[in-house]
Amino acid sequence: MNKNNMKASVKISKTFNGFQLNCDFELNSKITAIFGPSGSGKSTILNCIAGFINADAGSITISEREVFSSTNKRNLPPEERRIGYVHQGSALFPNMTVMKNLEYGYNLLPIDRRNFSPQEMLEVMNISHLSERGVTNLSGGERQRVALARALCANPDLLLLDEPLASVDAKFKAVLIQELKNVSDCLNIPIIFVSHSISDVITLADHVVVLNDGRKILEGHPSIILNDVLANEEDFRTFQNSYLGTVSDIRSDGIAEVRVGQKIFSVKDDALLVGESVILNFQASDVIISMDIPKSISATNILDAKIIDFNYAINSVLVKLDFGYELYVEVTKYSLENMSLSEGQEVFLILKGSGIQVIRTNTLN
Repeated sequence: MNKNNMKASVKISKTFNGFQLNCDFELNSKITAIFGPSGSGKSTILNCIAGFINADAGSITISEREVFSSTNKRNLPPEERRIGYVHQGSALFPNMTVMKNLEYGYNLLPIDRRNFSPQEMLEVMNISHLSERGVTNLSGGERQRVALARALCANPDLLLLDEPLASVDAKFKAVLIQELKNVSDCLNIPIIFVSHSISDVITLADHVVVLNDGRKILEGHPSIILNDVLANEEDFRTFQNSYLGTVSDIRSDGIAEVRVGQKIFSVKDDALLVGESVILNFQASDVIISMDIPKSISATNILDAKIIDFNYAINSVLVKLDFGYELYVEVTKYSLENMSLSEGQEVFLILKGSGIQVIRTNTLN
């Protein structure tokens, strides 16, 4: 079975401590986000799917396997659900090395269920160099990568992640996003993750379920969360654009040219090497939209792009554009109206090289 074609059905209710959860949704995507404010029931849903919390009523089906049904009196224990779970705090065994953490669950698997060895998962997550290190000596990003590798060693049909990017800095976040995409694409393992970050959901997910007060209020493409009810100016201003690129040239002035698709970004980093893979990060508020090609300007990056869509907060707008990849720019409503920007319009994007954070993927090993 191709796990990326896996279908899951969640129709459950749960009441505890005065909180009532009632959720009903179908999942048929590679990476699904459960999005909503704190206390909306996101983590409770993950725990019910995993079997750590028993739903009061309803059913949960994964890969055509019914793992919970109040009607049929079925409630498989967590170890029989074939689910990998990475908690927000990683939950690694503190008295074990990285390798021992991975081997613990792997050795409990029946031989016919073993697919990815601990060594293979160390390599997939780029943490082979940490294999003999104690987990108490790891950074937040390293702990998350180890926890992901451990979960994958169990050869799950489904991977659940509770706020996987919340405890890591910007550099590790960008790398983790790329690695999670690789897990889904290369290992054919569908992912459900919980987040309250609009930027993380847009960057990582291809489907989103929006919760509020224990109920689903929206479901669909991640762009649905970019509206004036769910988003605000701070979400738009700090929205992260992130791209995987390759260093194509180092100029004599120390400026590195990084190719992303058919476009070239110029960045200030004389330590890069030609052919090296890097991740480029910059905020939506660091990009300027121009109607014409600017002349005599110090900014080193000028890209042609097409406006695709607009998303509104109270006083600002997040503009979605296409330059070969999706890119978001935050502007004020005044600028939008003054420039008469419209969907389908061809514009130019201006970005200083100093405004781009360059992440060398090999230096995070």
